[in-house]
Amino acid sequence: MMRAKSEANSFWSMDLGIHWLMAVVGGFLGSFAATGYGNFASAETGNILSMAKDINAGDWLRVLIRVLAFVIFAAGIAAGYQEGKRNTVRRSFLSIIVDVAALFLVTVLPDTVPSLVRVYPLFFASACQWMAFPGAAGFSCSPIFITNNFKQTVLGLLTYRDTREQHSLEQAILYGGTVLSFLGGAVIGVFAVLTLGRLSTLRGSGFLLPRPFWCGSGPYGRRRR
Repeated sequence: MMRAKSEANSFWSMDLGIHWLMAVVGGFLGSFAATGYGNFASAETGNILSMAKDINAGDWLRVLIRVLAFVIFAAGIAAGYQEGKRNTVRRSFLSIIVDVAALFLVTVLPDTVPSLVRVYPLFFASACQWMAFPGAAGFSCSPIFITNNFKQTVLGLLTYRDTREQHSLEQAILYGGTVLSFLGGAVIGVFAVLTLGRLSTLRGSGFLLPRPFWCGSGPYGRRRR
């Protein structure tokens, strides 16, 4: 009984809450880019499909711009990887700083800059966030993508129905909570863009700024060896 209680407590941790909060941020960043600038800055699937359209149209400048978006996303992955080799706690902290900086940079770029170029900072920030917050409670779970998270939610529910294993229930809760958190952030992002315009970046920063103060507690509050 004591072991089961301990395992339950390890699941319901600060780690899980932070992950869901970052999924809210991921949803906000995604809808902010898509609604405000017509591009998904966290989904390279959409970028490559749009690139295929540009190739067929012979718009090689747009193709080049989208290739650079891939390069920037890759740079964010590389930056997160390198920083993670040094200190995973600092990587999560720096990811938040990058998110805030990206939001403000997108805000101040002039309207003359092409819309896809204006969300370049969000490509980099999304990749950094994915590297800094790759999952929680022993599960790999992206805070910036949804399709696989939804799949894992359904599989967790089906497996729990068949086996009644606690692990499967926790899987469904983690991934399902991530999907709902992302949706909540996306709704807020759309509302902010439609009602506040560029000021929505300030609202987005409100999700991010409290995070560094949590570094003193929970699994992100100690240096991992």
